[in-house]
Amino acid sequence: MASSSTSSLKQIPVSKVLPGMYLVRIVDSWWKSPFFLHRRILQSSEEVQLLIQSGIQMVEIDVGRGRDVQGEEATTASLIPEPATYGEAVEIPVDEEAGRTGAPLAHEPLPLTDSEIRKRAGQLRMDMRQSLDDMFQGLKTGNALPMAAVHQVAERLIREVSDHPIILTEVMLLEHLEVYDKTLHAHVLDVAILSLLVGMHLDLPGTLLHELAVAGLLHDVGFLRLPANVVMNPVGDRTVSLPPVLRQHVNVGVALIRQHAKGSSLVHRLVGEHHECVDGSGFPRQLVADSISEGGQLLGLVDYFDELVSAWGSPNRMPPALALRRIFQEVRDGRFPSRMGEALVRTLGVFPVGTVVKLSSGDIAVVASHQPQAGAKPVVLVVQGADGQPLAQMQEWDLGADGELGSTVTIQHILKPGDVAVDWQTIYSEHRAHS
Repeated sequence: MASSSTSSLKQIPVSKVLPGMYLVRIVDSWWKSPFFLHRRILQSSEEVQLLIQSGIQMVEIDVGRGRDVQGEEATTASLIPEPATYGEAVEIPVDEEAGRTGAPLAHEPLPLTDSEIRKRAGQLRMDMRQSLDDMFQGLKTGNALPMAAVHQVAERLIREVSDHPIILTEVMLLEHLEVYDKTLHAHVLDVAILSLLVGMHLDLPGTLLHELAVAGLLHDVGFLRLPANVVMNPVGDRTVSLPPVLRQHVNVGVALIRQHAKGSSLVHRLVGEHHECVDGSGFPRQLVADSISEGGQLLGLVDYFDELVSAWGSPNRMPPALALRRIFQEVRDGRFPSRMGEALVRTLGVFPVGTVVKLSSGDIAVVASHQPQAGAKPVVLVVQGADGQPLAQMQEWDLGADGELGSTVTIQHILKPGDVAVDWQTIYSEHRAHS
């Protein structure tokens, strides 16, 4: 979408805002905003009222893409919102009459290709991470928790995960190849996404999925009220144990949510349970078995997986496949419920996307795509030949396509990304550009 001319941007007091205006940004602090994502058509008087009630004084609108101030000439685009793009919370109105007759809508977008979906999913993740970072910075300085905005992004995530579960999984896990210092806001976003992916695999009800997404986004919010030097430099490995001061993040987070949340108390419970284990070895209350809610069990398992595979929380991150093996062993030992562990493996695959492997042919590859029916034979990107030399151009091999490679090629060993002299950042970028 082309960027707007600066001549069409206008700053106005919130008292002059009307439905149909295109909101670009809040001139006041972002923290006051009732919306998680800006750059949107204001669809109703209720949305305008939310702006007024928030205490915001000034906003910036784009009169080239929406309605102008009352009494001034409106543009032809005043009440015709453009198709939604990532970073814009726009609902396209439906022409009910056209829908009944089957006539095509003039503004109906063409179906997106997988490549376009991947690019837009990547943009969505960047937009949401930035917004979460802004939100967390506000919490550090004592601002309130914007629960309405968190619920909005939870609904957005549910729609995206429901529409494109496989692609969203691939985008999330492949990014681990290039992100070596994961931030808190990136961690909570991935936990929310993966909780939804596994929750949908388990056919959890929609109300629980929404609460699970909200809890995923907020499960570590308590860290923001703990000493920063301790949070960023923990003693030991978070995946094994946490110092007593850091264990307080659970209760601190629950207190923050109780202070600002309205409605369901399930989010409080899920956040309070995300470090509990069914064998009683967790914290802060050493709950066991069925005393931990279904959502709490799932959130805790997914949080643990993301800590294992990312730099957030662990100085020695694991390849995704080895992380799943560790979890499977801990399921057998009784730490996590078998139903949740099996659902996680089925969702991600035996060799999840982003796993670096050595093939039986001697070549080095990274798992690029997972289909549930593929089992231990995913699609891989071969980046280094059997002679140890990087390939001038990576090759895509489908290990499940019998005979396509001339002989049966299997995964022989799982490697760490750092064990291979390959620029994974470039490989990842090229794959996204051409897939």
